[in-house]
Amino acid sequence: MHVQPRQLDHNHRGLHHRPTHRPARRQLRPAAVPRRHQCRRRLCLNLGPGPRYLLIGDHDIQQICRTLHADLDRHHPHTEDIRRYVAAGHPLRCMRIRLEPGDGYIAPTEFLAYDGSTVGIDQPSVAAFWLGQPPNAS
Repeated sequence: MHVQPRQLDHNHRGLHHRPTHRPARRQLRPAAVPRRHQCRRRLCLNLGPGPRYLLIGDHDIQQICRTLHADLDRHHPHTEDIRRYVAAGHPLRCMRIRLEPGDGYIAPTEFLAYDGSTVGIDQPSVAAFWLGQPPNAS
């Protein structure tokens, strides 16, 4: 696994935020900012044949939204929050982690700015994903 830090600028469009949903009376509603740390975790396994990258921002969605919004109890984070944060000149560094075939990760992707990428890789790559709730989330 190879980790490579880099600074993002306003032209970087790949990082996004995966909205979460929580069950509530048989309907799905997005979780507001204060509950984001309780969100599901994503398990990803690179099935190959080529490598791929996981990109992770160094600020989570709660930090980003605290900077942009006054009423966090009613705000439901979105990818646009990440774009506005970077466009406003706030720093957001990104770690680029290379995943070889057979490598994987578990990450709170409903809490992080992240992306998966095969940019610059000459082989295709297929990834398998599973979502699950951490045992201590309430």
